[in-house]
Amino acid sequence: MLITFLLLFSFNSYASIFEEIDWKLIDDKKGINVYRPDKYKHPSGLIPIRFRATINHDVRKVLTALVDESHKLNWVPKLKASQIIKKDSREKFTCYYLYDVPWPFKDRDFVIENSAVVDYKAKSIFVKFYSVDDKIFPKKNGIVRGATIEGYTKIWVKNNQTEIEIAILNDFGGYVPTWVMNLIQKVWPYKFMENLERYLRDNKIEIHPDFKEDLI
Repeated sequence: MLITFLLLFSFNSYASIFEEIDWKLIDDKKGINVYRPDKYKHPSGLIPIRFRATINHDVRKVLTALVDESHKLNWVPKLKASQIIKKDSREKFTCYYLYDVPWPFKDRDFVIENSAVVDYKAKSIFVKFYSVDDKIFPKKNGIVRGATIEGYTKIWVKNNQTEIEIAILNDFGGYVPTWVMNLIQKVWPYKFMENLERYLRDNKIEIHPDFKEDLI
């Protein structure tokens, strides 16, 4: 959903719902570990999801794929439109995403603000993202505005491989039953990683200018 870059603040400078969660491994296949909360209940009834995977590609290629809005339509599952709508700095900006949703439900869109921090010592990048209101992209007729209550992406280098971890709590809005939303979030990690790895494997990716130098 989904990654931005380099905001200089402390990891502990904000409260996070994910800090309250004890995660339980529920699935481990295709090299992807999927977790769900153990004894955690969000007031909405929605269930956060977390997954972790190893990618055998240079971290700069992975970061480029995650931040390049012009190519996300080529691999992000069900994504129909993607663009940066506000950029405060290289370190913080807001994106618009529109997703295709099968009938009988309406398409969903999200306005997401992203911010991040680099830990050079740990060779990691941590990104927090969440929904915001934006006058440039108000709600549209025929499209339901979803909300990312909270999410994060962490990317780090280990044994010359790229590790990625994503946790997210989404509300798709409208009249989609909670159990349907929870089911979508359960299978999404596999689709996301399968598409990302195929994109990295099958395309010649020019490293984004922000990642030309070794960052982590």
